Amino acid sequence: MTLSLRSAAAALCALTAVLPFAEARLAPPLTTAPVPGPGAVLEAARSIMRAIEQRDRDQLQRAFEPMHDEEGFACTFDKDGGVEAMDRATSQLAFQDVDRDGKPIVARDVATAVSLLLGIGGDDVRVEHRLLGARANCPSGDCSWAVVDFERTTRRGDAVVVTPMRATLLAKYRDEAPHMRVFVWHAAPAPAPTR
Repeated sequence: MTLSLRSAAAALCALTAVLPFAEARLAPPLTTAPVPGPGAVLEAARSIMRAIEQRDRDQLQRAFEPMHDEEGFACTFDKDGGVEAMDRATSQLAFQDVDRDGKPIVARDVATAVSLLLGIGGDDVRVEHRLLGARANCPSGDCSWAVVDFERTTRRGDAVVVTPMRATLLAKYRDEAPHMRVFVWHAAPAPAPTR
């Protein structure tokens, strides 16, 4: 089963309409409120990209946080990048990206996601990112979102591969830094522009 960008956007819009009502019942009170607007969730995306480039395992581990079923999250990605039901007995991360060859890399826990991101292309590969544009909002501390267009460049010796990418992420606010923790990360080659 695959989701189109339009269906994902519609689901995100529906989710943001429901969250303010669910927040009163499900979310513990925040001691410091997040600043309204897209800045924090965009910084979370930038932080993940910098950590990949610097191979900063500690920063990547702090950037992601699994979601628990009681928080309203019930799907994740299978090994081929398709959507499947989450194991309700555990907390899981919904993570998908691609390796240097464009093959999906999928994880359900933070440790595996971090290892996969640090291993993009292998130890002898340098990874760089260039942000091209983004759409984002932080409508609540429970679920902020961003769709980020970027280029990922991998360099191995003289071989350079530039891949236009798009990442969709959902994040939640935490009082401890980093304040925005990503619980859904889906990055894939960007679709070709249509005219």
